Amino acid sequence: MAVARLDLAQRELAQGVKLKGQLTDAYSMRVIADCEAMVDAIENWKITSVRFDERFEGETAKSIGGGWIEADNVNGISITREYTKEKGGRAKFAGMQVGRDWSTTSLARDIPGQGFHSLEITLQPGKVDKAEYGVSIYYAQQGENWTGFHVGFAAGGKVRYQPHGSDRDMDGRDMNVGWMDVRIPLPDPKEIILRLSLGEKARATNLTLSFWNAAKGEWVAAQKDIPVNLGAGRGNWRVAAWTRAWKGQEVLLHVDNFRVFERARR
Repeated sequence: MAVARLDLAQRELAQGVKLKGQLTDAYSMRVIADCEAMVDAIENWKITSVRFDERFEGETAKSIGGGWIEADNVNGISITREYTKEKGGRAKFAGMQVGRDWSTTSLARDIPGQGFHSLEITLQPGKVDKAEYGVSIYYAQQGENWTGFHVGFAAGGKVRYQPHGSDRDMDGRDMNVGWMDVRIPLPDPKEIILRLSLGEKARATNLTLSFWNAAKGEWVAAQKDIPVNLGAGRGNWRVAAWTRAWKGQEVLLHVDNFRVFERARR
């Protein structure tokens, strides 16, 4: 029934789009543009499906579950599943970094790159005073190393991105080298809900970073159409949440609602 209503709405809105070029006053042009945007949004929704949707629920189990990579690292920071009545299930990065001077701990998952549409995730930083944390989409592999797109958060609400950095670089240097500033402020630095979405056009090679603004009930595009080198075939990709810390530094970061959506080929 809901799909039938959506189809009806799409047809009605398409009638408004047909008036494009016929009505030229400012009000009509705004209405026609809104109709066109809604038609596109409905069409994209209809051809978008969920690749995986991990909410980390479960009141007793501590294990993250199957399909995850590097769930427990050797750096002293463990990753477990935590449940509370207030927050429900969440992945929990916690401990003291004891591996190297500067080291990364990540929770990753492999996905097919073909058909990728978007990644959504919630980050709830706790004890991350001097640590960095963030999200990556790795889209190219050479031997044991991966290269991809990264979004990082640091103390003071600083947000930066790296369009083409390797996992080796993630362990080698912090966000002060080779990363670019995102100037849109975080709507809520205590609960960061972000989306990384691929451009809507066929063979798109750009990503847009958006934050969810709960007060306004909408996504806010923080960095639009960032060019990335995704590769022609778009083979296997890897998506990850991570934290990076200096040796002797304590970390507490919660990760929730880790979702990947894919789009059917047009």
